[in-house]
Amino acid sequence: MNQIKGKLQKIGKKRLIILGLAVVVIIVAIAGIIGKQQQKKAQAKENQYRTMMVRKRTPLTMSGKVTAASKQIVALPSGTVQSIAVKTGSHVSQGQVVATVYNESAADEVSELKDTLAKAQKQVSTASSTLSQAQSALSQADSDDDDYSELKSQVTEAKSSYNEAVDDVSEAQNKLNTAQNKVYQSAKAPYAGIVVVNNEHADSPAITVYSDNLQLNMEISEYDYNKVPVGTKLTVTAIATKNKQETSVSYLSKVPDSTNGNTTKYTLNANLNSSQFINGQTVKVEISQAGVAIPKAAVRSSYVYVVKDGKAKKRAVFGRFEDGFCIVTDGLKAGETIVTNPDGNLKSGDHIE
Repeated sequence: MNQIKGKLQKIGKKRLIILGLAVVVIIVAIAGIIGKQQQKKAQAKENQYRTMMVRKRTPLTMSGKVTAASKQIVALPSGTVQSIAVKTGSHVSQGQVVATVYNESAADEVSELKDTLAKAQKQVSTASSTLSQAQSALSQADSDDDDYSELKSQVTEAKSSYNEAVDDVSEAQNKLNTAQNKVYQSAKAPYAGIVVVNNEHADSPAITVYSDNLQLNMEISEYDYNKVPVGTKLTVTAIATKNKQETSVSYLSKVPDSTNGNTTKYTLNANLNSSQFINGQTVKVEISQAGVAIPKAAVRSSYVYVVKDGKAKKRAVFGRFEDGFCIVTDGLKAGETIVTNPDGNLKSGDHIE
């Protein structure tokens, strides 16, 4: 009986051990399943987000012309052109004489003023003689003479007449000098540059000076106007020679230059190196764009998620929305990687493949 009881107890212990082992196996299996499910969820979360590397914005590419920074028709003095000292294509320095003009009316005035001067000079001679005679008579008279006072008055009047005659001569001489300067006058170049002479009107040829200083001249549309404020960096390349220069916008018109269809155009200028370009050349213009462009969907409440070392990190950005993109001007730079489709479940520190 005792032997049977002992056998039953041994059998009970084995069952308990087996049952315990079974429970452990079940727990481990359940833990494994839960772990795999969590891993799958994490992987699914990782795989649901797309990423992109941020790149610099593509420059605006346009065309333009090289022109003289200044262009001026030389103002000719009144009169008849006597001679032209330059010809088309000539290079002039600032202040160089380009033409001489003869003024006939000024020449007539000179002739009249010479006569006036000659008369004034005769008056001076007469007044001088009169003064000398009055002074001589006064010097010979005695102060006690009855006519001494009269002689003294005559000397005073003679001096006054002489002084007036001298003043008349001075005035006539000044007028003559001024008129003589008007007879032949010179037209001068306002600055250094190349001359173009138009003789279509022989009596009044047009002499134009194109400055040595060159500039980019192009038109910008109303849609791109706000993208190129003064100071914007740009690269200018000559189509024919491939010469290239980095420069910046020096002028942007606030008044429309032209209208093609429904698009308004505005003039844009930038200074160019005259040793690299030639007046009249066609050039390609690349206008750099500030900031970086990312998909609008990548921004959630002014934040983006930057991916670094496989993890997402929330970061504030600043900029503007434009044509389905966000133009970020602060908070993000080219070369960084961002999540392009963040949602409310994404958190800083989440792993991103």
